[in-house]
Amino acid sequence: MKTLQILLLASIGVQAQGLSGWYVGQEGSTSFNPNSQVWSTTGSSSYYRFLPDGRVYWGWTLPKGVTMDDFDRKPDTSRVGNYGAYIIRGSRIMIKWAHDRSPDNLTFSRGQGYIAMGGTNYYAIAPCNNLRMSGTWGTSSYTITGKGNGVSGSNTIVFTPDGQFRSQGFVGSVNQGPSGVGTTSQTSAGVGTYRIAGNTLELTFAGGKREMHSFFLYPQEEQRLIVIDGAKYLNRGR
Repeated sequence: MKTLQILLLASIGVQAQGLSGWYVGQEGSTSFNPNSQVWSTTGSSSYYRFLPDGRVYWGWTLPKGVTMDDFDRKPDTSRVGNYGAYIIRGSRIMIKWAHDRSPDNLTFSRGQGYIAMGGTNYYAIAPCNNLRMSGTWGTSSYTITGKGNGVSGSNTIVFTPDGQFRSQGFVGSVNQGPSGVGTTSQTSAGVGTYRIAGNTLELTFAGGKREMHSFFLYPQEEQRLIVIDGAKYLNRGR
């Protein structure tokens, strides 16, 4: 994979571009749900990681299985949706992708804390060194798994400025079968201490277990929205 990336860089004559860091933007996507038999159009987060030597990584999600900071220390192309090489020439950015995607040749401009590519704004993700949080933050989801069937989930986490946290999660499912409707549910909870360094949230639970998560304040919505491992948590107050 490293050899392929070197070839991509060489093929478009890439030199240092001065563009570096993680960027997130909202892109519209249309998908078909085979369970509900419905087409839907939604806005999905799109992540880019640019390096000044001309490498670029992209995905609909953050890197899988590692934190953003771990990925930065050792980029692994298997952890992202695609990767390639980019070059900026005047008001255009050209990206040659490694697989399953045609090359991009997009309009390009830069602003304070963002870049614009092809008419979509992508905002720079800032590091959060030594950040102390407060309040209750929550996320929820619902997925249709079949006709009359679905899975819902929710997670909340309470942060205090003294470095303490309290978390609670719930997953429930509804399954409609020949004998009627059945439901299942599972809850989880934990307390402990937290630390934020760069874009990594470290949770140390009371029993000693430690977890590392990707973390950032969503650009332009820093007081209202945080992102943990790609899930968006809304500020629910105290």
